[in-house]
Formats: sequence, C-alpha cells, structure tokens
Amino acid sequence: MAGGKETPRQKLIGLMYLVLMALLAMNVSKEVINAFITLNDKIERGNEIIKGTMDGAYNSFDQAIAGLQASGGSPEDIENVKKIQAQALQVKEWSKSLTNFFVMESSNLIQFAQDDAFGTQHEGEAKGSQHYSEDENGYYHLFPLNHLTKKDDYDAATNLYIGEDGGHSKPKGLYIVDSILDYRNRLCKLIANYTDDKGKAWTFDAPDIKLEVEGDPASLQKFNEELEAALATVNPADTALIKQLYSILTPPEQTDNHGEKYPWIAKQFDHAPLVAAVAMFTSIRSDVLQAENKAVTHIASRVSAPKFNFNKIEPLAFAPASYINQGDSIKLSVMVAAYDSTEAMKLTYFMDDSTMTSEGGNFTGAAGDRLILSGGGVGQHTVYGTIAVKEKGVEKYKPWKFEYSVGAPNAAISAYDLNVLYAGWSNRLKVSAGGFDPSSVSVSCSGCDGISQQGEFWVAKASKVGKTATISVTAKDGNGKSVNLASEEFRIFPLPKPTPKYGGVGVESSTISATVAKLGPPLQADLSGSPLNVEWSITSFEMMIVKNGKVATLKSNSNKMTGDMKAALGTLGKGSSLTLTKIMAAGPSGKSVPIGALAFVLN
Repeated sequence: MAGGKETPRQKLIGLMYLVLMALLAMNVSKEVINAFITLNDKIERGNEIIKGTMDGAYNSFDQAIAGLQASGGSPEDIENVKKIQAQALQVKEWSKSLTNFFVMESSNLIQFAQDDAFGTQHEGEAKGSQHYSEDENGYYHLFPLNHLTKKDDYDAATNLYIGEDGGHSKPKGLYIVDSILDYRNRLCKLIANYTDDKGKAWTFDAPDIKLEVEGDPASLQKFNEELEAALATVNPADTALIKQLYSILTPPEQTDNHGEKYPWIAKQFDHAPLVAAVAMFTSIRSDVLQAENKAVTHIASRVSAPKFNFNKIEPLAFAPASYINQGDSIKLSVMVAAYDSTEAMKLTYFMDDSTMTSEGGNFTGAAGDRLILSGGGVGQHTVYGTIAVKEKGVEKYKPWKFEYSVGAPNAAISAYDLNVLYAGWSNRLKVSAGGFDPSSVSVSCSGCDGISQQGEFWVAKASKVGKTATISVTAKDGNGKSVNLASEEFRIFPLPKPTPKYGGVGVESSTISATVAKLGPPLQADLSGSPLNVEWSITSFEMMIVKNGKVATLKSNSNKMTGDMKAALGTLGKGSSLTLTKIMAAGPSGKSVPIGALAFVLN
C-alpha cells in the first residue's frame, strides 16, 4: 500500500480492505477453526503410528543379541551390537526430550491465551495447570483441543513468539528454531562420526548450514552446495540419510511473502489462531519423529547377526518337574515359542551321552511334533541332542539338553505294632520318597548308634534296650530346599535268644533216643522261631549224668562233646538220665550268654 500518490477513492477502497481483513482476523469462521482441530488430530495419529513403527527397530537390537547368543556368537560381536543399540537409545532420548518440549510449549501457549481455556473439561482442575499428561514411557500427550473456550485467539502466539510488528522473532520464537537445528546437528554427528570395521575413520562436524530464503532457487542451490562440500569426509553409505535429515530439520531463516521477507517463525505463528499454532507444534513434532525413525532404522542396519525364519508364535509353559508334593512349590516358566510351521522338525538325541558319539536316535516330523522318550532305569537321566535351525536360509544344527528323573512305582504297607529295632543288630530298612530324585533323599535316626545306606537298604544300629529311636526321611526339592517327608518311632528290643538242641531234640522234649545220645553230636543254638536270621553258636556247656545212683559233671568249652563226655555216654543205657546245663552261646556281639538247659531220659 506504500508508494505513489493515491486518489481519495483508492484510499477509501484501501481503508475498507483493511477493515474487512481486521474483521476476518477477529472472526475466523467456525469451519476453519474446526479444520485446524481435525488437522491437529490427524497429525497426532500419524505421530503415534511413527512411534509404533520405530518399536520394531528398537526391538531388533535385543533380537540380534538373542540370535548371537543362541548361535554361539563371540562376546565381541555381542558387545558391538550393544554399543550400536546404545546409539539408537541415545537418539530416542533426544527425540523424546524435544517432542516433550513442544508439547509443553503448546500447553504454555494455551495457558497464556486464557487460564480457563479448557473450560469444564477437567472438573476441579486449578487454573494455570498444565494441559498434558505423561504415559508410562515418559512421552507427553496434549489434551484434546475441541474443549478450548478460545480456539480462535490469534494474539497469544504472536505476542509470545513474534512481536506486534510481525517482522521479528522474540527469544522464545528463536529458541524453537535453535532447538530443531541443535537436534539435527547432534543426529548427524552421531551417525557420521565413527570408525568402520576396516579401520577407516569417518567424520562430520555438522556445519551450521542454513537455508536463507524459503522457495528461493538461489538459496536452495547454495544450501545444497555447502552440504555436498561438508559431506566429503562422510562415509558414502551415510550421505543419503544426512541429506534427508538436513531437508527435514532445517527451517529457513526467512520466507518470502509477496516480495517482503519475514522470519520463518513469523510465518508459522503471526496472527495464527490458537488451535492453528498448536497444530503447528504438532507438525514440528512429526518432523522430529520422522527424523528419529530414519536415523534409528539406519543405525539398526549396521547390526550383523543371525536371522531366524519363523511364521508362528505359540505360548509355552514348562517346569523342571510335572510332579510336586503337597506343601511344595513349582517354578513355572511361561514364554512364547517362535517357529516356521512350514519347515519339518529334524533333530538327533542321545540318552545319557554328553559326547553324543554313541548311536543315537533321529527324529523328523512336522513343526511342533513331540519326541517320545522311554523312561529308562530308576534315577536321574539327561538327553543330549541337536535340532536343525535355518539361519539366512542355511540349515544349522543347534545343541539342546533335557534332564528328567525316573522313579520306581511303589506302595508301602507296614505293621505299626512291629516298629522295632533290635539292639546289636544291623536293622535293614527300605525307604521310598515318591516324586524325588533318589540321590536327593537322606535318612537320619535319633536314638540310634548310627544309620547308613548300603545298596538298596538303609541300615540302622541301636544298643539302648528299652528306649525308642526316631527315624526321619528328608529330600531336596527342585529349588534345593530340604523337605521333611516322614518320621517314625521305633522301640529298641534285645535280640531274641536261641534255644539249645542236642541231636535235633530241644527243650520241648524230655526224652531222647539212647542210640542218638551215645553218638555225641554237637549242640546247636536254635532260633528257628524268630523272623531274624541271626547266627548263634554254642561256646560252652556242662554235662551231668547219673549212673548207679552217682552224679558226674563234665565240661566242654565248645559245642562238641569231649572225649570224657563221649566215654561217659557210652556207659548209659535205657532209662538213664542226661542233663546238659550252663549252656552258653554267642550272637552277633560275640559275647556269650546263657540260653538254658536240656534234661532227657534215654529210651
């Protein structure tokens, strides 16, 4: 409007034009305002999609590490992936910090426009409070704009970032531009400055290259030439990405508006309605996230690790044992198993052979089929094997191992009244603990002289006749915890004594054949009435004979008749008396004890 002399009519037309523009500025149509809200919501949804897309790139690092560990990758390779992952996570933190800043700036702008701009959207909320929330990942989210009471306020953004004349930028406006450029420079330096696997060092000092005027061909040509020159020291594999980052994250210094130059920030916020200014911040966040996505995807491409094919994922629950005892606990692992359902499962397996050199079994079946194992002998067993896995289309065999225990089916019946331990005897006990590895079972005895395992039996020894002993059974569960399984009390009895026999005749008879008696057979210690197989032996005895009214006593220090005894027996006839007294016998302890006497009449 400035320039040559105007006629009164031209001045009047110009004045009317200014008034019309002012009215339009103060009364932005409802449809236009709603269009800005719709635009903002659409960009917000796009931002969430970008963040979801990046999750795959960030997760790829953990997958690569798992792949290296599964395929026996070297510690150096795993550490290298972790270093690259750290770079990607650094990009994520920078991006999150910057996008959160623009959300906070949107909130501050709303508060500046009107403290109660959200009206009754959040009942009870104090005026001046922030207008955004934070999710579990630390990202800020602006509250919806459709409840703002001053959606068409066009002064707030101008006063905060531009100034009344519209030709300059306030410090807050300049900081917006500087923050974008700083993010651009940090991204490019992180991506471009490194030493490759061949020892070649690449550098980029992130020069402060600016686009002077938006849409000006000369400014754009200068911008591209300066960038090309700066990329001379950059790895050619990275130059395309850096060019993209500069294109996305380089706001022009000025913009051309009908032949007049204005700061770029003025074009974005000068007399912009409140919802339009907020939508602009949302759009800038979109640029930041797009740059993050490109940078992280590029960084992830530097990882070289085995890739496994799979098209199916199923939940898998398993435990060290499928049997537990009452009061015990079980460690249940739940995870997902990924596999290719189109590929046959091929594996080998070897029973209790860690060297996998013996003739083992081979199994080929559909993915997800089960291998059937025979129980094997009682005790602990380990199956060693390999399974075919395709890495980048190449079939490789990976080792696996499975441990299990086999127990013998059993039941127990006992006569409780006969819970007896015999003193001076190796009392054999059978102990079973269903559901536990036999090697983890232990037995103790309180009141015994000792207890030990001998083959399939536990042997307890006791000596305190008339007392009691308590035998306890414990075992280790899958967690290594000691579990009490059983406890029984036993009475301690003396060993049963044998009875003497002579010529096969014992105390139950009062007569003996004269012919048998005169032969003089050895005496025997008989325990045939006892359930115990205890060995007793006669150690001494005395013999009394009556002949012609006279009594004679002879002694033997063994179980055999002495010569004098046999001579005396030869003189006896039918009707004579034979008495064997002071008969002594020794049992397992070796100590001789009296076991009774025998009195016969020869017939």
